[in-house]
Amino acid sequence: MSQTIAVENIGPVESQTIAIPADGGVTVLRGRNGCGKTTILEGTVSLLKGKGQLSRKDGAKMGRVEGCGVTIRVGKATRRTGELAVEHLEGRLNLADLVDPRLKNPEAADAKRIKALVNLTGAVADPAAFRSLVDGDDFDRIVGPASLETDDIVVMAAAVKRDFERAARAEEQAADRARTIAASHRQTIEELGVDPTSDFDEARAWADVQEAIETDAKLRGRREEADKAAARAKKAEAAIELASKGYEGPTTAEAAASVNEAMKSLQNAEEAFRAAGQRLDIAKALHEAALDERSRAVQHENTLATWRNTLEECSKSPDAPDDKTLEAAAGGVEAARTKHETAGRVTQARLHATDAEEAERAAAEYARTAEGLRDAARATDEILSDAIQSNILRPIDGRLVLTTDRGSTFYHDLSRGEKWKLAIDIVVAAIGSDGLQVIPQEAWEGLDPDNRHFIHEHAVRAGVNILTAEASAGELRVEQGGQE
Repeated sequence: MSQTIAVENIGPVESQTIAIPADGGVTVLRGRNGCGKTTILEGTVSLLKGKGQLSRKDGAKMGRVEGCGVTIRVGKATRRTGELAVEHLEGRLNLADLVDPRLKNPEAADAKRIKALVNLTGAVADPAAFRSLVDGDDFDRIVGPASLETDDIVVMAAAVKRDFERAARAEEQAADRARTIAASHRQTIEELGVDPTSDFDEARAWADVQEAIETDAKLRGRREEADKAAARAKKAEAAIELASKGYEGPTTAEAAASVNEAMKSLQNAEEAFRAAGQRLDIAKALHEAALDERSRAVQHENTLATWRNTLEECSKSPDAPDDKTLEAAAGGVEAARTKHETAGRVTQARLHATDAEEAERAAAEYARTAEGLRDAARATDEILSDAIQSNILRPIDGRLVLTTDRGSTFYHDLSRGEKWKLAIDIVVAAIGSDGLQVIPQEAWEGLDPDNRHFIHEHAVRAGVNILTAEASAGELRVEQGGQE
């Protein structure tokens, strides 16, 4: 449906009617500076928004702006009547700010664009929307009260995201520390040079050491006892040989026979004493000599018996272990000690392995928590996307992104024509066709002819009317199509 906007006695404008085409497109007010272009744009915005500062023309009793079902009369007071018959975004979205916020920094420019899109939907900051991203207790621990003390959902989303990311970094740092601890334990295990899963029992290994030491001591004791017995036997043999060589008297039997013979002689002598007295003394002397020889013979035999007994005792001593057996026993002790030392290292390695596993589990838990917080931080973009309610643009990490044939592309990096096309598509999505939107003069003048033509054609296809202005020579005039 075609519309007209009539302006009479407002500012410098005495009378001007602007036809709004039924099929959409760009309508441009052209003329020299001061001819009333901005006044007409402001009057149109007042029609659409229902508010604005308008002043009547000097000397006129009444000024009027009328169109789209609404009439504004400006006299001593300003009165507005009628019902607006066209959809618009005035007061909710400034297309010029969406296309070019006049900020060189891309992040700052996109932040302003996102805020403009949020204003379009009228979304309000609600902490509950962000609280649902993590457990409630975690949310209160992570997100500071200052982050929620705003009614701007863009500011709140950015603050909550920073808090989530800061908490995620803390968890990641904790995970790194735990991994470092685990790596240190693993390095110690490597330096110990043993497998912590090997079948070593330190207590059993120590018992084996004690058993090996006892076996070695017994064998060495047997060897020492045998050596001592051999020495005693050698001494006994030498003593027997010496005693045998140094003794020149009769044997014990011979000495006993001599004693018996002497006793008989003595008896005979005693009998003969009575017959011949002097022969008795000779017999007594012979008897005493025989007793002395017998005593010497008994002593000699006792000495030999003693050494023979020593030899017999030495022969009963246990066999002495040979050098090979003793070396094996000593090697057994050394092997047992080595095994015990290995078992000790295995015990240490097991303790380090337990500590390493515990640190690795902690690192994994920290990492899982950090990833959850990273997901929560990314989800703040989804909440903003829901607030924007756009299937064209979406915020990611503070940037405004869309999907094109080139993949994900920053809106900021598009050409001005592409930005305006998307801005018009957003208008259509928000108000449908047959809508009317005012673009400031300076925004339109910043476009080259090709982009102006492109925007007009796209607006026609979308069925949206755009009213703007451009400074040029001549009086105030209205032109369609965006081109002179």
